[in-house]
Amino acid sequence: MDAGHWVQALGALLAVLGLVALAAWAARRTGLARPSGTVLRPVASVSLGARERVVVVEVAGRWLVLGVAPGSVRALADLPPAAVEAAPAAPAFPDWLARAVRGARGPGA
Repeated sequence: MDAGHWVQALGALLAVLGLVALAAWAARRTGLARPSGTVLRPVASVSLGARERVVVVEVAGRWLVLGVAPGSVRALADLPPAAVEAAPAAPAFPDWLARAVRGARGPGA
């Protein structure tokens, strides 16, 4: 084999490895890579800053509210799922914007 064939074979190998890595990344991002039968299930997550988050996970029928920061994870609350699901939802952004615009124009506008 001459050098051109080696370069072509190496390029094809790198392309295949890149596709495998891309497929693995996509599977993790979409949740396809989660093993079935897992005891821990993520429910929600909210970013509080550049590296701080509040995460809600379900464990054995209970919802744990966790504060996550670099180097630490702290339990903030332990709730039954019904307590969180029954909480009133925040208004959607379009509804909030419509109310704000109506308020800016005045009550009769």
